[in-house]
Amino acid sequence: MDLGGFFVFVRSFLMACTLFAATAALSDQTFDCKITDTGRGGWVTERYIFKVDLAKGKATALDGLIHYVYENPIAAKISDTNDRTTRLKWHVKGVPSVNRATGSSSGNINLTYTAVLNTKTQEVNVRGTVTSGGGAGSSGTSGRGTCNVSDR
Repeated sequence: MDLGGFFVFVRSFLMACTLFAATAALSDQTFDCKITDTGRGGWVTERYIFKVDLAKGKATALDGLIHYVYENPIAAKISDTNDRTTRLKWHVKGVPSVNRATGSSSGNINLTYTAVLNTKTQEVNVRGTVTSGGGAGSSGTSGRGTCNVSDR
């Protein structure tokens, strides 16, 4: 192996070690997040629990709304990750909606959520958007807060 090939090998090896270390650091962890800054709309709740296992590429999400609709945590897709953040995405379908003006049912809606977990600062940003039913296409609501992180 010539010197140039050796440096390419070392650089590739170090990049793989960095990726492995970032994955190992977030493997099999629980994020218990308290949202203190929420917007209008009410689709972002005050507490989220995320279980993330990057080594297996799996995550779950749980909040009061998910518990109300499904009674259990649901799968969240890990859509992006690096050494600082992990982005999760999940869908909640069939959420009962009430017209605030009349108090009557306005049918069920579906929501899409995205959470960005900052693994360095243990902060989270959550965004919920109505994707069908009343309010579909709205700008959605967001919230931010901090998380307690623990190994499972």
